[in-house]
Amino acid sequence: MSHNLFDTLQEFKMKSGKSGKFYSLPALEKALGAKVSRLPVSIRIVLESVLRNCDGKKVSEHHIRELANWKAVAPRTDEIPFVVARIVLQDFTGVPLLCDLAAMRGVAAKMGKEPKVIEPLAIGYCPTMARSRLVLPTPFRPSTHITLPGWAEIETPRSACAAP
Repeated sequence: MSHNLFDTLQEFKMKSGKSGKFYSLPALEKALGAKVSRLPVSIRIVLESVLRNCDGKKVSEHHIRELANWKAVAPRTDEIPFVVARIVLQDFTGVPLLCDLAAMRGVAAKMGKEPKVIEPLAIGYCPTMARSRLVLPTPFRPSTHITLPGWAEIETPRSACAAP
């Protein structure tokens, strides 16, 4: 979704003649009067992501203003919805993460809640965040329903590294 909040959407030309667009933090600094250029690089990276992914729902103008005016010694009261394009995890961290998400969704369903409310922005379960991906470097095939006692019988034949 392309927007031009605070007149920050800028265009550039490439040598090939094609053009591209980006969200300009100097333009945001000028529009808000905030000292964005003085923020730590890590905060500016998060700020650019928040600005680029502003949809008025999960990421709002309030989030942009709050982060643009970040102070190192200020109390932390709100979360900032950071949206990433890709997460790369090794098996020993990625698989447990997916299992935790599945377990949280299972608990939500048992409580009569919609399981899709367990929706980390970083992993991209939401169709509007479909650009996000979780990358596991080895094959991972989720099953529809596996109890712990049945897991080994299903997963062991799948794994190329399984012990005999």
